Formats: sequence, C-alpha cells, structure tokens
Amino acid sequence: MFADDVLDRLPLRQSVKPTGEASFAFAERKLLDWLSRPAEFQITRYGEGGQIHAASESALGEAQSLLREAYGALISFGEPLVHTWICPREEQLMEPIMQLRVEAGRAHVLPALGELKQRNADVQEVELEPDRAVFRAEIRLADLLGYERAVEGLTGEAAHVLSRLLRYQPASSGSMPGAGSWYAG
Repeated sequence: MFADDVLDRLPLRQSVKPTGEASFAFAERKLLDWLSRPAEFQITRYGEGGQIHAASESALGEAQSLLREAYGALISFGEPLVHTWICPREEQLMEPIMQLRVEAGRAHVLPALGELKQRNADVQEVELEPDRAVFRAEIRLADLLGYERAVEGLTGEAAHVLSRLLRYQPASSGSMPGAGSWYAG
C-alpha cells in the first residue's frame, strides 16, 4: 500500500541546510531538479533549506555526494529519518517495508545473516553457490538503517547490498515514532 504522494515512494528523508552563497543557488529549482534522480532521490526546497527524499541509504549517500560536490562546505545535513504517514482509511501509522538483496562471499554469509536477524529481518531465501551466497529478506526501513555499513565492515567491503521499497504497512506497536528516527509527514 502506498500513499498518493509520489515522494512516498522515496521513504528515507534528510534535511539539507545551505549557508552563505549556497542559500541563493539552492533556491534555484532547476538546479535541484538537475541534481535529482527521480527514481532514486529527489532534492526539494523546504523551509530555508531543503530535503532529500531517497529510495535507500545508498541513494541518500549519492545525493549527499552530489550536493557536497555542488556546494562544498556551504551545505550541512540533518539526521536521516524514516518517512511514515497516517492512512486515512485505517487511521493507522504506516511504515516502509524494504525488500533487501545481499550478495556476499560464502565466508561472510553467517555474519551478514546474523546482522540481519539482529535487525528483525524476515529472511525469505538463501541461495548458496560454491563461492558466494545471495539472500533476500524483508525488513522495516527503520531496522535497515546502517546495515550496509555494518555488512561492509563485517565482510571487508566484499558484500553487495541492494534495497528497495516493497510496501507500507501498519506500524507495529514496538515501532512507534521516537528518538529522532521518524519523520511523520
């Protein structure tokens, strides 16, 4: 289930604050549209700065890199936040569920899977081949944050992680907003 807003398909958010001369250039919508990659991330003006709407942590990192390249030290970023919304029909908070695909060398499968299990992922498939393994899982975006970095550390950067929004579902009672990890709106 998705909300009506096209930006809901980009469930990871991060505020962007330009300073000095960057404030004037950042206000130019054409530049932000040019920097954006709509299927992966969209950079929008918001308040006195802007916001990155991203499909995944790697897409968020790409947007950050582009903005740093364009604005240098004149730009800063807030904490990444998970987008949630209230479903008017069900009157429930909806949270993003991601589909995850991880490819790693056989020697790194157990640490990578162990990290996923600690994050309450629903591992759905594991394909073992002679030199590598591929596994697929579903996981709340809030639980997925930081996984790619953690797995890179566990595997010496020998794993490849892909994630995409699968759906929004009602938030579980243990996953209500709090501690700065959620953005409702």
